[in-house]
Amino acid sequence: KLCVFDNSNVAQMNVLTNRGGVKSDFMSQAFPDHVDISDGNLLYNDERTLVFSPLSGKNPKKYKCTRDIYNLLILDSEHLAAVYNSSVEFITVK
Repeated sequence: KLCVFDNSNVAQMNVLTNRGGVKSDFMSQAFPDHVDISDGNLLYNDERTLVFSPLSGKNPKKYKCTRDIYNLLILDSEHLAAVYNSSVEFITVK
């Protein structure tokens, strides 16, 4: 489970275990508009920048989008989709 909340004007995202303990946590300066979690990976936006990270938080990948984001999707461990107003961008991260 994922919990996203405002912690003193800093966005904090906690991944919770089935018993409610914190498995991992992430911080972002801007509150994300869109978040997706799948297969041990977290994807969220910081304005127009996508941040893709394993739940361990190690070695996050960043990608700058050219337009406003309407939705984000994790397709698999190396492929993402950014949905814009009238199109979809498929992104490969390695």
